[in-house]
Amino acid sequence: MTRGIILLVAFPVVMTAGCDSGSEPSGAAYTLETVTAPPAQSLPGDSLKAITVRVVSRSGLPLTNVSVTWTGDGSAVPATSVTDQDGIATTTWVLPQLDGGFFHTSGPPGDYQLTASTGDASVTLETSAHAFKVDKVNASGYAACGLRSQTLWCWGVDLPWIVAMPDTWNYAVPREFPDVGPVTDVALGLYAGCVRSPAGEIRCSSTRTNLQFLAITDAPALDHLTGGGDYFCGIAGDGTAWCWHADDGAAAVLQAIQISSTLQFVQVGAGGHANGFDSFACGLTQEGAAYCWGSNGDGELGNGTTNPSVVPVAVTGGHVFKQLAVSTDAACGVDQNDAIWCWGWEGLPPVPSSVPVETGVTGPIFALGAFNGYTSSPAIRSWYLGTAIDRPDLNALHVQALSEKGQLCALTPGNEVYCSWVMLDGASESTVHPSALVPVPRPDVPSSTARISQGSRRSATAATPTSSPARRHPVPH
Repeated sequence: MTRGIILLVAFPVVMTAGCDSGSEPSGAAYTLETVTAPPAQSLPGDSLKAITVRVVSRSGLPLTNVSVTWTGDGSAVPATSVTDQDGIATTTWVLPQLDGGFFHTSGPPGDYQLTASTGDASVTLETSAHAFKVDKVNASGYAACGLRSQTLWCWGVDLPWIVAMPDTWNYAVPREFPDVGPVTDVALGLYAGCVRSPAGEIRCSSTRTNLQFLAITDAPALDHLTGGGDYFCGIAGDGTAWCWHADDGAAAVLQAIQISSTLQFVQVGAGGHANGFDSFACGLTQEGAAYCWGSNGDGELGNGTTNPSVVPVAVTGGHVFKQLAVSTDAACGVDQNDAIWCWGWEGLPPVPSSVPVETGVTGPIFALGAFNGYTSSPAIRSWYLGTAIDRPDLNALHVQALSEKGQLCALTPGNEVYCSWVMLDGASESTVHPSALVPVPRPDVPSSTARISQGSRRSATAATPTSSPARRHPVPH
């Protein structure tokens, strides 16, 4: 799949002049002119077509049949081109790329150069290839949101389930939502999204709220916002967990409930099954003990049963975890020795099972999807239903943070965000390798029609208060 093609307009500028080289047929001195330059701003991994220079004599006449060599970052195709009757040599500049297979194109961020030369004349072209930058990112299903200086930005195919959008839009390009106000945290489920204000107020939006952010009720100021499906949780100042459904019930009333008055948590993760009706959550105490509550059809409570529980139950095994991740059907913990233990996926025991994957986890670099888990050390490592898998398309990208609840997003050390390519391309649900990562485009970069589609595969019309939206299972990866 070719992506990142940018059609360029002529941009005649003389960049660098050469001196007598003796390689031109008449023996006269000549120069190189830039005819079509690359864009100043591009995306990592792009293929920039129709980069052209002209070879002219000192008197300004174009010179034909002169070989021009292209060298620099990435590759040029062809690496050597011959000038035509107008003295023009053309190439396609392929920026440095990551190994991503057949289904997408991606590359590392950076500032890159390409030099055209013939004889001792040369001209150097430049582009700055960087992805969209955010302070934090949260991904779920086919949508993601990020925060930039406490302003909410969102993108993705499934965005109409969370916020009102125009009839047509480039869903791969991040869109700003200043009307939401200052935001310090964001969490997306498969069917709803919630934000936290600087004062700790939580508001959520879904089809049930007519795509308006409404405040939850009966809860104190909350932090550590988390969500999955339509189930969301936060932690109060006293360490207690409060949870609520953001897309359920006959009326748009989002009522939070205190889960336990005695248990105090430093981390809580909320998950929701793909059918949208079952949900659960797990919390991690300051001592590293894990407790879970809610639905338990696949053993996601980790206590050895498949019985649901409205009160927290201890996860079996006495493990001491330093991190916890919750997905649609499973939960995992990272212990003090950086070993990963998971429970809840169909086919696995309903108690923590060891995952043999290289970790080296040192911070909040841990995420869990519908069937996959990810960690970084700092290259991304992945496993599928408890079995480590080799993913060179992910391993080559070093990141500082991961977010996954159906699709994967990652932040580079420079806070540039990469997400699953199907989130941006809108590929079909049967497409393989949906979690392969591509840079999220910046709004100021020309969009490639090969990458960006218009509209959505789902209607943005809000459901009536008495109906429930149709549920779709997320793409397994």
